[in-house]
Amino acid sequence: MMSRRRIVSLLISAFMLIFESGIVSSLESKILVGDGGAFRASKAQCVMYDECGPSPVNPDLQTNCVYDGPPKKLNSSESLETLRSMCPELVEKYGDELCCSAAQITTLQGNLGLPQGIIGRCPSCFYNFRQIICELACGQSQSEFLNVTKSKNATTGMLVSEIQAYVTDKYVTDTFDSCKSVMMSATNQPAMGMLCGPWGAFHCTPYRWFNYMGSTTNGYSPFDIVYNYIYSNYTGPFIPFIAGKSFKCNEGIDNVTSPCGCVDCEASCPAPQPFPALVPPAWKLFGEDGIFIIMGILCVFGNVLIAFIVIMFADKAATYNVDQPSEHSRSNNHSHHEHYDQNRLLPDGEILAMYPMDSSTLFQSAQGSIKKLFRIVGQASAAHPVLTLLLMFIPLILSTSLVTPLFKITTDPVELWAGPHSRTRIEKNFFDKNFAPFFRTEQIIISSSNLPFNRTNGDGETQTFGPVFQKKFLFAISQLQSDIESLNNGSLINICLRPLETNCTIFSLMEYWQNSPGNLNITTSNDTYLDHFLSCSKNPTSMNDGTHLQQSCMGKFGGPVDYKLVLGGFPDDSEEAYMLANTTILTFVVRNNRDEFNEEAKIWESAFISYMEGWSATHEKSLNLSVAFTSERSIQDELSRESKMEIKTILLSYIIMFLYIALSLGFGSYVCDLINRCTWRRYFWWKQMNRRTSGVSLIEESAPESATPPTETKNIKWLPRLLLSLAGVFLVLLSVTASIGLFSFAGVPATLIVMEVVPFLVLAVGVDNIFIIVQTYDRTCRNSDLPVPERIGQVMSDVGPSLLISVISESVCFFIGGLVAKMPAVETFAYYSAVALIVDFLLQITVFVAIFGACEEMGSVKIDGHEVLTNDSEEPSTSSSPNHQAVSPGGSSGLDAALQNEQTDPAQTGFVTLIFSNCYAPFILGSKWIRMTILMLFYSWLCLSIALVHKVDVGLDQKLSMPSDSYVLKYFNSLAEYLQVGPPVYFVVASNASSPSLSDWDVQNKIAATGSSSSLVSQIFSASKIANSSFIAKPASSWIDDYVDWAANGDCCKMTSDGQFCPNSNFSCSSCNINVTDSKMSPDDFRRYIPFFLQDIPTETCPKAGHAAYQNAVSLGTVNNQTEVVASYFMTYQTVLKTSDDYVSALKQAIFLSENITKTLNNEFLVFPYSVFYVFYEQYLDTWHQVLLNLGLSLAGVCVVVLIGTFSLKETMLVFTTIVCIISNLIGMMYVFGISLNALSLVNLVMAVGISVEFCVHVVCAFAHTDGDSNVEKSKIILGSVGSSVFSGITLTKIAGIIVLGFAKTKIFQVFYFRMYLLIVLIGAAHGLCFLPVLMSFVGGGKRNAASRS
Repeated sequence: MMSRRRIVSLLISAFMLIFESGIVSSLESKILVGDGGAFRASKAQCVMYDECGPSPVNPDLQTNCVYDGPPKKLNSSESLETLRSMCPELVEKYGDELCCSAAQITTLQGNLGLPQGIIGRCPSCFYNFRQIICELACGQSQSEFLNVTKSKNATTGMLVSEIQAYVTDKYVTDTFDSCKSVMMSATNQPAMGMLCGPWGAFHCTPYRWFNYMGSTTNGYSPFDIVYNYIYSNYTGPFIPFIAGKSFKCNEGIDNVTSPCGCVDCEASCPAPQPFPALVPPAWKLFGEDGIFIIMGILCVFGNVLIAFIVIMFADKAATYNVDQPSEHSRSNNHSHHEHYDQNRLLPDGEILAMYPMDSSTLFQSAQGSIKKLFRIVGQASAAHPVLTLLLMFIPLILSTSLVTPLFKITTDPVELWAGPHSRTRIEKNFFDKNFAPFFRTEQIIISSSNLPFNRTNGDGETQTFGPVFQKKFLFAISQLQSDIESLNNGSLINICLRPLETNCTIFSLMEYWQNSPGNLNITTSNDTYLDHFLSCSKNPTSMNDGTHLQQSCMGKFGGPVDYKLVLGGFPDDSEEAYMLANTTILTFVVRNNRDEFNEEAKIWESAFISYMEGWSATHEKSLNLSVAFTSERSIQDELSRESKMEIKTILLSYIIMFLYIALSLGFGSYVCDLINRCTWRRYFWWKQMNRRTSGVSLIEESAPESATPPTETKNIKWLPRLLLSLAGVFLVLLSVTASIGLFSFAGVPATLIVMEVVPFLVLAVGVDNIFIIVQTYDRTCRNSDLPVPERIGQVMSDVGPSLLISVISESVCFFIGGLVAKMPAVETFAYYSAVALIVDFLLQITVFVAIFGACEEMGSVKIDGHEVLTNDSEEPSTSSSPNHQAVSPGGSSGLDAALQNEQTDPAQTGFVTLIFSNCYAPFILGSKWIRMTILMLFYSWLCLSIALVHKVDVGLDQKLSMPSDSYVLKYFNSLAEYLQVGPPVYFVVASNASSPSLSDWDVQNKIAATGSSSSLVSQIFSASKIANSSFIAKPASSWIDDYVDWAANGDCCKMTSDGQFCPNSNFSCSSCNINVTDSKMSPDDFRRYIPFFLQDIPTETCPKAGHAAYQNAVSLGTVNNQTEVVASYFMTYQTVLKTSDDYVSALKQAIFLSENITKTLNNEFLVFPYSVFYVFYEQYLDTWHQVLLNLGLSLAGVCVVVLIGTFSLKETMLVFTTIVCIISNLIGMMYVFGISLNALSLVNLVMAVGISVEFCVHVVCAFAHTDGDSNVEKSKIILGSVGSSVFSGITLTKIAGIIVLGFAKTKIFQVFYFRMYLLIVLIGAAHGLCFLPVLMSFVGGGKRNAASRS
């Protein structure tokens, strides 16, 4: 990169070398002498000879003497041979009678090496160019096309001040055309951009190029050369210079020399190989989206088919596959339904508990064994709570606390989002090991809202400049840059990138003026700081800006500044649009090392962030600015801050879940009892609520006066259930800590997602099991005379199998998600969740049951000699009236009697159950037309969702990972809006044991720009010509081409007397004398001098020395006791990338290009692309494949679990069909709600498969266990009982916790957890409570043995 800064004198010096030769004046010619007079030489005569002294304009340069005389014989044979090596055509034409001396030839040799280093890689260009160089320096025909028009007297002779040169337009044009495409490898820019002065490559023309080369304003010409461009109709006295032959860039100058390479000559390039289409062409039908058309047709056809089937076969289907009860069953049908109605409030798996699943003897035996196991575990845990706690609870706490020192949280983005075995992660590790980790970037983006301003330039033209060019703004930027450099006592100098070992690399607008505010105030001949910028923006490597200011364009760090790196906010579709820029960008480049060696950099970055926060606050308003900034550590810091911010959200979720559990498990009755004692009971609305609330009398009415007042006791009935609720929540937390402890012991670090999401997830799932156990106990064992442990054992025997099916289904889905996930953060999340769910299940069937038993044992206690009954079932009613419920002797409210009456009065049931049984179920199942409409609506929804699947975006916007108040989020927004250049990309060439040496000519030919048209550098160049599809913005920098050019320059490679490296600036060292033939050197020289090239620092005489640009680009090693290049890279830039899709597309095309290059190298080398962002986007290359694989495996696992649990293929198919509909609709809704497809949403989809089981498997199984006269009747029964429990125990439970995530400050929580989790619950509930019952009312469900059911 740094060879750009010393190219200033290359062609200019060569162009002027002939004028630095003194040529003695002759009095034999006809001349006109006087002020402003002209010197007119005769034909075939010299007009200049020898050096006469320093130039009046540029004293550092020697100018030529006026001489009009015949050529002189060159007596030095050594000088003649030197001239022959440089200008063989000239020596062949003129022999030793020349217009130059031996001293001039020595000067010529030194100066001609400069342009050869720039354009010598294109032989045709250099040949055309050196024709006029050689003719001007030593040709006999100077007088034919040169005319000295101005001169000045000097002590040693008459100095040339101005000369006119007559050249044909054809020669100038041909030379320019052959050279205009020659590239500077180290800068990725055309050499003409540096050689054409203020015009740059874009505005350069043949005339502008030659005029600039001849002007003293360039700082390197000792006198002015005024070119006269002669056309074919010229009739003047001079004979314009005509080259013997001008070659095109794609022509060889002889049979040995190759033509210019593809990079330097577009005519040598084959047609660019088309890159694959990133997005297949949209499939169209009738001019519209083909998928929408097809799904629309299927939707219409399917709905017609549904209507036809319902109309024709609905009545038969309603009674088809319904068990015909025996006479005994018919006679007891009414009593059976009464018994069923008494249990309609059973949540989740309690219907499964009512009827054993005994489709076969083998299955019945296996299920019996499972039920027996759950009975034993439950009864033992309840009977021995202390022992259970000692065996399960205490060791778990101790083990968790012991592994606490091993606990680690990963916040490194690479460790979070890139798998250790992924392709890009392996390639990144290779890059970091063989070269150096990508730089740490500290960047500031400052946008000004001030108005543009106009100014009139020296030519009287009005120019408009953006607000960033106002002096007040530039002074503020200069002070900001200086303050940042001085942070922490100027420690930036210790950690920054210093290519020339002097100043830090800082890309800033003020670097055009070397960050010197004083340079802004200099005005010379109407040229101002704005003229300096305009000139330098076109020729950033110039040491002289081409204006009267004659200031350097190079940055203070010694390198050029590309305006696209420091300016933004301007349109890029017009010439010089950057003049209207309203944004400037400051980039401080810091070296990146291994983590343990980056501490000093991290300390400086902390100071940088603190300073910028203060600077932004004080300057944004005063200067009308918008300031965004970031550092290398910013993302990790913000992720850590994010985790602390969301602690409140997580705690609030836990509190809400705890309150919901406590109110639902019985503590609510105590709250109602307190409210009943308040005066608020007088209000009508409260009485109305009392009449609607679960059949429970919330208003305590006084007992009749005749009633004997109960014995005064202390009422503690609320305490057991409150403790039970706390225990349930605590066990969920303990299961999460146990999972974290287990993985910490295994050395698997946690992530912020684990800490923030897993507790909520396990709590939402675990609460369902708590409801099942407690409510099953309350409604089936209330009046039992059995001891508490036996009652709990019976409950666990009934509900255990259903709980086992649910937890296995969910855990299997998470394990599958972890196995196939490519993102470490997601993989860790899946594994942590799966283990936490299993541990929570084990704790619930042991520790929770033990605590539950202990709480129930508190049902009978003695206080002051009186028995206090806290079990609702043990409190007899003392009401003397059917409408009266007395307070129990133990101080209980009328809730006890109400719950007891529920056992005998089906009408007094829960409010949700009443709604489902009396309103909801009759509405959706009462008419076949409504049921048909529901099926058609769900089918239409499914078709619409499938039509939207292909529109779901793939990727993850990095802005979602930041909190809404993060300064990094503002930086991301500014980056997408203002940046004008993409990130760098490196094409790495790695060798292996069987790879040939890069010193081989054949290998060089396949890599170098001067090689074949399909070489590595040429293919990258061709890709840059179709940037819209390749995403490659520029040609690649090529160290191997610059190495050859460096070796060909005799002033570059130097060594000491003992053969050690010597810098090119040390004139006491001897030259290496490397022989370069046709842009290639011998393999031995290649291997020997490559370390010299990488150590040599660029200078004006040796601009292509490799230390600045390539010190990290080449990795050397020893192979067979010889120094070899084992790895190297060729750097270019991506186009501007703004969206996630842009980054993924850039990665795809870079991989495609690297694979083509690997084929060109005969697969003997591995070529791969590397950019700092690739590791984050590789996962999106095959996202849909991963989606199908994950969901397919998850569905297969769930089907196996359900089939084993139900032993019914039909029930399994019903569950499978419902889950497929849920997942399809979920993906379709992701498009509607703006949820992209990535690893996070993929794990959520896998999790949705497991959670969907809860919404449908209990409904399906309950249908099989239920007797009824028709499928419709059975659907109504299970919808009123199990459906209400699914709604209150599963749906509302999850919504209660999910709703809190909507208040999270991080978008990633709001989108992928709140928004997507809410969709999972709502879509799952809709299908489980509406679609599935209606579907089964038509097609029926599984069947169980009728005798067993009765």
